[in-house]
Amino acid sequence: MPFDKKGRIGIFIRYSTSANYEKPLLPGKDFSLASVRDVVLPPSVLSGTIHAERIRPVIVNDLLLCDNVTDGGSISGDETGCPDPVFDPSVIVNVILPSGGSGDLEYVWMFTTVDPALPITSWLPLPNSNSPDFDPGPITQTTWYRRCSRRSGCTEYVGETGYVTKEVKCCENVTDPGLIGSDQSVCAVEFDPSPLVEISPATGGSGGLIYNWYSSAVGPPFDPALGISSRVLTNPDMIPVS
Repeated sequence: MPFDKKGRIGIFIRYSTSANYEKPLLPGKDFSLASVRDVVLPPSVLSGTIHAERIRPVIVNDLLLCDNVTDGGSISGDETGCPDPVFDPSVIVNVILPSGGSGDLEYVWMFTTVDPALPITSWLPLPNSNSPDFDPGPITQTTWYRRCSRRSGCTEYVGETGYVTKEVKCCENVTDPGLIGSDQSVCAVEFDPSPLVEISPATGGSGGLIYNWYSSAVGPPFDPALGISSRVLTNPDMIPVS
């Protein structure tokens, strides 16, 4: 398809004044068609002795008109997983379809493993991805996905969604729980225990440490002390004893 200086698609029409006369016509600067079924040729685009009222348009079979989407819609599917040995994330699903324009919707999905803040021109297209939903397949590194859309007859995928993150992240847990102290005993009607402190910290793994405390009045097994997640237990009497 030819393009004019403004990037618009040039439209070729065949027209005739008799059963045996046809010639191609390229519309003028301001000529456009809203629909291939409603063709009006103004006299300004005609030449010679041919008059507008005598024109009988014949639409060329491969004529394409672009009435593109105005909103790319939205998708959903953020997820975190650990490769074991690979991470096969779930399907990225459509939430809102693209809207605006007319004609069939066409899609291409894009991905990046570098930086989702980069322009879409830095993303890579995924082959065979003409669908409102997309199954990414197994990955071994964090990958970002987004959907681009257009209407049939258009060349540019102007409808873009936000991105979905499929994060590759594994649990690297502690290897040594550390030590707390110390044992306490008293013979009295009332017992106000001292804080339970950290003698040596938990080590190994990566990421922030999260603590839970457990207690028992008779020994193992221990029950979790709900709502207590501090590194040092400053008030042991907070743990209920039954």
